[in-house]
Amino acid sequence: MRRQWKTVAAVGVLVAGCKDPTQLSLEFTTEGACPDRASSDDGEAFAGLGIVLTGLGDPLVAADSAMCRASSSGRSELGSLTLTPGDSGDFRVTAAMSVDPAQSGPDCAVACSEGCIVAHRRGRFIDGIPLRLPIHFGLKCLGRCCDEGETCSDGVCTAETDFEACENPPCDDEPPGAVGRCGDFERNGDEACDDGNDRDGDGCSADCRVECGPTANTPEANQALGYYLEPSDGHCYFFPPDPPGPGELGVDWEAADAACASLDGGGFGLAALSSRDELGRLLDLISPLPTFLDLGAPRAVWLGGIRVGDLSPNAARLEFAWLNGEPLPDDLWAELEPNDSAGTLTEDRVALRRQPFPPNEPDDETAVYGLNDEPASFGGEKHLLCERIPAGTPLNP
Repeated sequence: MRRQWKTVAAVGVLVAGCKDPTQLSLEFTTEGACPDRASSDDGEAFAGLGIVLTGLGDPLVAADSAMCRASSSGRSELGSLTLTPGDSGDFRVTAAMSVDPAQSGPDCAVACSEGCIVAHRRGRFIDGIPLRLPIHFGLKCLGRCCDEGETCSDGVCTAETDFEACENPPCDDEPPGAVGRCGDFERNGDEACDDGNDRDGDGCSADCRVECGPTANTPEANQALGYYLEPSDGHCYFFPPDPPGPGELGVDWEAADAACASLDGGGFGLAALSSRDELGRLLDLISPLPTFLDLGAPRAVWLGGIRVGDLSPNAARLEFAWLNGEPLPDDLWAELEPNDSAGTLTEDRVALRRQPFPPNEPDDETAVYGLNDEPASFGGEKHLLCERIPAGTPLNP
């Protein structure tokens, strides 16, 4: 077997495409900030993990330094252990995290004790079909040592979970045990969201339904407040119902960003547009949005785009990205944009405007709207558009 620790994002996929290299990947997360044993939340070494794997050749007891990273999801990512078994077969893995500096991860994996969080999995590995097992170390399981054949889940000892790779390519079906429960931070089955808890009022309800606006209100009442739910993907948008009138001062970019962050339920940020298709859905969903923009310049709506790379006034290339790190699609820019044409003020943020000279594309109703680069301090008659993406990592992203 080849062993390698590497830092990964939290992934909820149990079966990958059958043509990938044959691997068994164990992926680890824990709750909240990085454990005290980690040096920092910025990716410093964390040495409190241990693995005992039996059933695929010689027994393996593994320990090494993982890299703990705190993520925006509220979980900390502890990395992954990727193995390449030599043959197929049933296996059992015991994964452990030690929060006690006096104990090592392998000590916890071999003998559970008070300072350990231990998880057990059973499965079947089929050569030629990669298998990925996400293992979460919940704090409710600290010191919870279960009997043989059980594992701790949410502080309760339950039967070990079986995971089995599909046997017939192209592996489109979910394997036995792949569909989890509401509250495990993985969007499974018909879950519209999964934020890892069983609380209402935080954007994802206790039964894993998207909450778009105050939970005590009807959807119609929330829409009157400016909340709009896109049913096709579960995104919740907020467009305040009180835009600035002609000649009235709107908000600058920083104020708009802060307003989104303060919205009911949390998790909102200035919106990011992935395509003109998304823009078209927004124009249909939020009827006041085109009404506001169609009044013409200087009307504009702040979005979550920022300038990156070379910020000098004479930069050879103007580069922008959404706050989530994704690039801005080139076809969303208005004609002659971005141009950084504000003189002494750097145009380092992104707004959506109606174009004064739209391209001749009569079949595309979104063509009259485009992105402009703007100085962050320009309020003008600017409004804001916020967005919250459903919580939880999709099972098949």
